[in-house]
Amino acid sequence: MAKTKGSADKNLYQRNGTYYARIQINGRDRRVSLFTSDRAEAKRRAKAHIEQADLERSGAIIQTTYQDAVKSWAKVGYGVRSDGARKRYKVSLRQLHPHFSGLKLHEITRRKIGEYVTKRVEKKKDGSPGASHATVRRDLTALSGLLRHCVAMGWRDDNLAREWDRSTIREDRDPIQRPDMKSFEACVAEAPPVWAALLRFLLASGFRLDVDAGSLRRDQVNWQTGVVTFITKRGRRRTRQLSAEAMNHLRAVPSSLNSEFVFAPAGRDRLTNMSRAFEDIRAKAIKRAEKEGWTFKSFRLHDLRHEFAIRYLKSGGPNGTVGSIYKLQGMLGHTSVKTTEGYLDFLTDEEAEIAKGQREADVARLGGEHG
Repeated sequence: MAKTKGSADKNLYQRNGTYYARIQINGRDRRVSLFTSDRAEAKRRAKAHIEQADLERSGAIIQTTYQDAVKSWAKVGYGVRSDGARKRYKVSLRQLHPHFSGLKLHEITRRKIGEYVTKRVEKKKDGSPGASHATVRRDLTALSGLLRHCVAMGWRDDNLAREWDRSTIREDRDPIQRPDMKSFEACVAEAPPVWAALLRFLLASGFRLDVDAGSLRRDQVNWQTGVVTFITKRGRRRTRQLSAEAMNHLRAVPSSLNSEFVFAPAGRDRLTNMSRAFEDIRAKAIKRAEKEGWTFKSFRLHDLRHEFAIRYLKSGGPNGTVGSIYKLQGMLGHTSVKTTEGYLDFLTDEEAEIAKGQREADVARLGGEHG
């Protein structure tokens, strides 16, 4: 065993009252939190890290790599029960891979995380914008989940992704835009059959593309009642009653013998590269508009979710009256009604008051039914 470089005392330092150990291995400084403010306990914990460092220097331990950790994390389902959450983690891991693959876990430092954030948000070589702050924050959440797994496995003692100051990349929500319906119909006309049904379903349901609709399995749908069952990322069961219009669009999709998913093209398991596929559809719709002599107004697929929400508030209540902001919150799966209230800007003051007042009306009605 190689000689230990320094004593536990020499390797200790404090930050905000917490002791850390600084250990040098092969010319690189490794800093680990000892999670204690007691010096005697810090010395004891540091000794264990120093002994492990000695083993690494001698070659007796091969430090776990980032890729090893990802494979291990995948085996336990990324620590979540929701298919949607697992899918989001996989998307982020594909972005994280080029920057962190090949690194050993102790080489994932605050600086490396900061370099990743900077690279993701900066403009691309072709002048197109980088990733949004919201997307980068999701990537950091995935990296935090991975490092949390590493802490549980004893490969690291800290989670720098969780501690990284995200206030430097605040999530600025894009303003809500309503899609132009003529442009929407042009996209539907140019889309393959499965995509045409998907576009109409998104508008009629308010589902998100990647988390809800794109990963919707046939066994999640009660085809008689129109109730869809979800398992949230926290493992909770959530149901959603679809409208007759939304169910008609689901039933219009041919059932694929090769797939358990609703929106699956013939001969394929499910839709893939959905953002790229929609870009191709939109490009064809733009050419159609040029030939017909009108201006195509670009929109995002997420704008269809906004349009659903606004339409529901304006006329989703009984007999076409104003809908309830609280029911809409449940439909969209928002954890806070404050998020949903952004759609009230598209209502008149009177309509907004009615939408917010529906909670009292619903409580009174339910009380009468159970009284």
